[in-house]
Amino acid sequence: MIGDFENGKDAIDLPGFAGIDGIDEVRAQARQVGADTVIDLGAAAGGAAGADVLTLVGFDLARLDAADFLFAA
Repeated sequence: MIGDFENGKDAIDLPGFAGIDGIDEVRAQARQVGADTVIDLGAAAGGAAGADVLTLVGFDLARLDAADFLFAA
């Protein structure tokens, strides 16, 4: 859970999640839950759903883009 994520300032480091190569995998497993964006990183990486879930508190899913993440090179 990240409570102070700032669009354009912060980036989530994802190289530890083999199988997540870009924003398409992330967005496919992201959903808006109230005011929060919930991303199932485990499912995005091709693993078990619900195993690694990240919540961006107070962050609108519509603002989520590739600049919000660091992907493996």
